[in-house]
Amino acid sequence: MEQVLGCMPYNLVLDCPAPWPDQSVSSFRVASIYPFFGTLSDCSPSDFVLRVYYETLWLPEEIHPVSKLIPTLRRVQTRPATCAALEDHPLRSMLSPLLLSAHDIATKYRVEIPKFLESVWEDEIGVEESLIGFASSYERRREGEDDVTWAKRWLRRMERRE
Repeated sequence: MEQVLGCMPYNLVLDCPAPWPDQSVSSFRVASIYPFFGTLSDCSPSDFVLRVYYETLWLPEEIHPVSKLIPTLRRVQTRPATCAALEDHPLRSMLSPLLLSAHDIATKYRVEIPKFLESVWEDEIGVEESLIGFASSYERRREGEDDVTWAKRWLRRMERRE
């Protein structure tokens, strides 16, 4: 069965009569490190799931609330819509590599990510690493908070979110 994205429940018209100096993606300061600058409608279903999951995980709650993850992922459907069993649903195969055990999550946030944040990032990095770099660069810090305290607080919060 073919996997497809369902229609959005609303349309957002981006044609604005107000003159803007430059509306290209490259004009945004974050364009160099943010890995997703296409529209969700142009994604394949597997890319859509990956993008929505990572953005929900790493972007602030105000931008991507966890409560909207499931309704958003439910746009992935099969054609024809005859799949009744859980193992037949396309989300199962797409989400399986993304969902980690509690032990793997603890290792990720207590060992791997702190090591990544301390590295220089000279090598080619993946999508999740790009979002980690983006999120850590733009995360608010409390006044007078040092880097170590901030990193521990931020990683604890992100670990709970995952």
